[in-house]
Amino acid sequence: MPRSCELTGLGILTGNKVSHSKRKTRRKFLPNLQQITLFSEALGQSFRLKIAVKTLRTVDFKGGLDGFLLSSQPRKLTTSARSLRAKVVAALEKSGKEQEQKVLKSKVKESERPKKRIAKKAKAKADASSKETKKDVKKSAVKPKENKKAVSKSTTEKKTK
Repeated sequence: MPRSCELTGLGILTGNKVSHSKRKTRRKFLPNLQQITLFSEALGQSFRLKIAVKTLRTVDFKGGLDGFLLSSQPRKLTTSARSLRAKVVAALEKSGKEQEQKVLKSKVKESERPKKRIAKKAKAKADASSKETKKDVKKSAVKPKENKKAVSKSTTEKKTK
């Protein structure tokens, strides 16, 4: 059995082991693979897969195996995962749950949005607009300054006369 994730194809990475003296020796970085049973709601069947824990976290985030397969691009999946995805899509279309498929995709899109960033952007826009209104108020409230040189000349002329 190859040491790779059955859904995403994540496999062995290679790199250097660097000692204190900066001496480099080649090493392998093995993925954290676990044997997991995932249930497909569309097919009504469970699948025993050897997947990376990183992929498992993504599967949980996307709302289960069906949500993960529908939301991920087919080119990023392994061949076995692509066939599983095709079965899920066919089952959803056959059962007339195309709307459910669209709802799954929309839920995934909503959950992918970084809500904190959106809130920060909205707050920044509100702050910017309030600053602009404050600047407008300050501009209207500012009185034109008299030229000090002109004032001093007029006072000196009066003193000399």
